Amino acid sequence: MFSFNDYTSQQLKNWEKSKRILIYKNEEMYLEFIAFSLGNSEYKKKLYFGTISKEHANEILLNTGVDVEGFNCALSADEVRKINSSHGDEKKENVRGQRAYTVEDYLVIPFVILSADVVERSTKDYRNKPALLFHKQIGDESFTVVTGISNKHLDVFVQTSWITKKETLPRR
Repeated sequence: MFSFNDYTSQQLKNWEKSKRILIYKNEEMYLEFIAFSLGNSEYKKKLYFGTISKEHANEILLNTGVDVEGFNCALSADEVRKINSSHGDEKKENVRGQRAYTVEDYLVIPFVILSADVVERSTKDYRNKPALLFHKQIGDESFTVVTGISNKHLDVFVQTSWITKKETLPRR
């Protein structure tokens, strides 16, 4: 399993007064971010977990051909709402062989990115940029986190995520 690089004191100082960027501190703060995101469509913040380490970036590059070393791993409030609206309804998800996303499942997103069993480049780009799929088997469920790449903001940002009720990892 990999870990995110922490931000430098200068980076933290630069973002200290940001109206948009939050820096991950702990699980409690992350859950508050999720709650605010789900409860208010006007909430437009973006949470940074840290940057992609050299070792993790090398693994991603090897599997996808995409270099994201030093990029921020980000989750925006808009994407939290998108995941909820696309994958938060139990009836709809059951038809797909998936289960509905819960608040607690958002906590798994950084874990999936850091410890994916399989990382692959999507066959579809996101806004003309590469999209990456991180797959992780946890118990009898497969978690998939789809990220877009922003060269402008140096972000690997969560675009969506879903949970399949059985093992569905791509075979290598």
